[in-house]
Amino acid sequence: MTEANDMAVASPPALDEQSARTRRRKRTIYLTLWFGIIGPAICFGLFDGVGAEVFGRLSIPLRVAAASGLALLLLHVSGFVRSPRSLALLSGFLGASAVLAWLTGALLLPLTLVGLMVGIGLLGLIPFGTAWVLFRAAGEAWDDAAPLPPWRRPQLGVCGAALATLFPVGQPIAQEMSYEIAFERLELSTSDAIERASDALDWVPCLSREPLLDKARKEKDEARFDRLSRLSELQFGFPISRDGYLLFPD
Repeated sequence: MTEANDMAVASPPALDEQSARTRRRKRTIYLTLWFGIIGPAICFGLFDGVGAEVFGRLSIPLRVAAASGLALLLLHVSGFVRSPRSLALLSGFLGASAVLAWLTGALLLPLTLVGLMVGIGLLGLIPFGTAWVLFRAAGEAWDDAAPLPPWRRPQLGVCGAALATLFPVGQPIAQEMSYEIAFERLELSTSDAIERASDALDWVPCLSREPLLDKARKEKDEARFDRLSRLSELQFGFPISRDGYLLFPD
């Protein structure tokens, strides 16, 4: 009898906690609609014009990392991830993606403040809203992974964060190293120097053309500039004009 009474007393707090989690998940789903789908879709549409100028050669890895974080946010709110281990990994990934979204908004803040004068600057606040939603989702996934041992949940969370930062950090490093090798090979007098330079760039995913264009803009020697232009044509399909832009066909 006493045990039954204890269970009756203990059940309302448990139900209240479950109800609070359900309400929190519904709010996260609603916020995801605005800051995880509609808002980022608008930002991605403007990214080529504004983001490429602000972030330069980092624009491609940032775009890929943002798309990955948003995809996992949608996966979280879908409710398909139920395993505590997977939820702990997801929590770390979402948390790192939130930091990335916040940093993106912070870097765009000067343009945002200027744009607020004409209203369009409000779009620059979307990354902060996205970061907020990602933090909420990361917290939910972290709480849902509570059945794990105390030492396992932080381990998996760190692994998830490392996976989220692997591409936006590793790709620019690999890209810079590959371009250095490619530029060194262009200095060789062999007949296959340009092909060997292109080979050094082939293994880098989502390769940016900005380092090559920057190098071409600074090059004064016509022979070296011609090699850079031929490398661009071989790697990206288009030569470089003398003012340092790709020559697209008519």
